[in-house]
Amino acid sequence: MKEFTYKQEKREKVLKERWIDLEIIIHMIKEWSYIWIRQVPSRPYQRMFILVYEWYVCCVPFDEDDKYVYLRTAYYSRKMKKLLDNNI
Repeated sequence: MKEFTYKQEKREKVLKERWIDLEIIIHMIKEWSYIWIRQVPSRPYQRMFILVYEWYVCCVPFDEDDKYVYLRTAYYSRKMKKLLDNNI
């Protein structure tokens, strides 16, 4: 399994502004607790994990290479929640 990594400044910013902890996200991904992986529409080289964090749909864009998965940010998404609600 690849290692997960992120910039510490980004983790602190996301935690402070959105109350989302990237360490918890990593744990959830390792435990297969995400809903799906989707292409980022505006960035064809990136994909994102879609998961439920604190009872709401959260998107976590990432890049990867042979060794690492680089988490870029995390945010709650009404758009993705609506998409999931319509597909269930």
